[in-house]
Amino acid sequence: MSRNKTVQSWRSKMASGESHDQDENSRNLMRELRSTQNARFLQNLPPFRLGEGLPEKMQGLLERLDQVERTRGGGNQAGALGAAHGPER
Repeated sequence: MSRNKTVQSWRSKMASGESHDQDENSRNLMRELRSTQNARFLQNLPPFRLGEGLPEKMQGLLERLDQVERTRGGGNQAGALGAAHGPER
């Protein structure tokens, strides 16, 4: 079955309210992920790259968040973002 027919079949079943067997859905998803068509698509995507830095507005918001966490958190708590950034130095 082609990908388009599989998607159309899935959509029509969902629209009609039919329940799906979770194992069957898992098998269908894995089959699509392993397909040569998907592999070709993924190989043609440009590489994902992060920019040099954060936009000024985002950097300002993060600095403000750090400031608020320090003043409200008290002591030497890392805050919500501290765990993601590692220990403060």
